[in-house]
Amino acid sequence: MTRAFADPRFVAGLAVLSGVAALSPAPVAVRVALAAPLALVLPGWALSLAYLPDSQSWLGRLPASVATSVVLAGIIGLVLAATPIGLTRFVWVPLLVGVTIIGAALAYSRRPQQTLDRLRLGMPGRPVLALVATAALVMVAVSLARTPLSAGHIRGYSALWLLPMRAEPDSIRIGVTNSEFTDTSYRVVLYSEGRAIFQRPLKLSVGERWSAVIDVSSIPTEHRSFDARLIKTDDSSPPYREATLVLPGSTFPPVTGVWLVPGQVDSGTMRVLVTSAEPKTERFRLELRAGGEVYTVIHPRVRAGGTWSRTIDFASVPQGQRVFEARLYHAGSGAPLRQATLAQTAG
Repeated sequence: MTRAFADPRFVAGLAVLSGVAALSPAPVAVRVALAAPLALVLPGWALSLAYLPDSQSWLGRLPASVATSVVLAGIIGLVLAATPIGLTRFVWVPLLVGVTIIGAALAYSRRPQQTLDRLRLGMPGRPVLALVATAALVMVAVSLARTPLSAGHIRGYSALWLLPMRAEPDSIRIGVTNSEFTDTSYRVVLYSEGRAIFQRPLKLSVGERWSAVIDVSSIPTEHRSFDARLIKTDDSSPPYREATLVLPGSTFPPVTGVWLVPGQVDSGTMRVLVTSAEPKTERFRLELRAGGEVYTVIHPRVRAGGTWSRTIDFASVPQGQRVFEARLYHAGSGAPLRQATLAQTAG
């Protein structure tokens, strides 16, 4: 066995370098190659220097080192996976480095002085400093694991869903999950034929789920299309989440909506479609904007469950203003019921 690998200080230094490589932003293949000795050899090698100090053959020391390293890496991984800290390389790697340094420190303290003199490499190495470094690495690892990364503009998320009930064909299930960063208050509303048939205020803690089964047997089969809306009670903007469900046999659209459909390339046209899920025939106000300015206003009259469409010629709109927005209003309403956008770059 070479003198370098018989020196605990050299093994500890290799462990530190391997750990730094594993935590670096280098490509994955490079990190894996440089970190492999830390997971497969170095912890067990350091401990073997402490507890098998008389072995002079690296061939005799290697099998025990590999077996010990693999067992240690597995135990540390299982313990971390079972704790709130979790198993990540930012915790697992420093802990393996720490175990290697502890083993090297024990080996250093157990070596006779004359052996250390023969192995002197001109590097400082004291067991106390090694133990302090190990403790510092462990503290940094735990701190990194428990400190959340900056979220920037990332927001939490809430889910809303509607599902048919197979065992109860005249019922549907509505549910909400709070995956926001804080406890959140909502109002959930279920619509059919444009009228609210169910609504409830909710306050859910982080990660909490709520659901309810709604009886829809009083609604005719051909009208069983539903629109659910989730509203944050402290937010005056449009619904935070929306979900639709159409049961078999229904001929109504689940929700009143507006769409902008581009025409053929270079045609300078598009189609505007409106579907009505209102309980009766209704006249809407449809406002079409181009480049932020009102381009045209239409008042379509749509029967309940019907669809209205029209082709719009926008050839006169300058190329740089061909970003369109459709706003659909109930007659006499100041707030848009639905909105749609279309960016038409060719013209």
